[in-house]
Amino acid sequence: MGHSLAAAVPLIQNWQAVVIALADMPFVQSSTYHAIQQALNTYGIVRPRCQGRSGNPVGFQSRYFAELAKLRGDKGARELLQQHATEIHFLDCKDWGIIKDIDTAEELKGE
Repeated sequence: MGHSLAAAVPLIQNWQAVVIALADMPFVQSSTYHAIQQALNTYGIVRPRCQGRSGNPVGFQSRYFAELAKLRGDKGARELLQQHATEIHFLDCKDWGIIKDIDTAEELKGE
């Protein structure tokens, strides 16, 4: 995941921000993406939170692109979030999709 994010950064250098979503989290509401996008106009890192539980997707302003470009391994931006923990703006929402990941076809069907 880290390698994939790092490989994408050169392609977005002229962007003001990016929202990083996970493919195994299909139930995130479009309103959550929109709220993250809007919050990035003010905050450097935006992470959604539902009833105290933080989740994904996470938004980063361009000032973090250089650090995203250095990511390696399978942890994605987790270490970057830890390094900048005091800079994270938690966006409270009612979207349980931010913490619901799907690992099997049965989970996707709701079985």
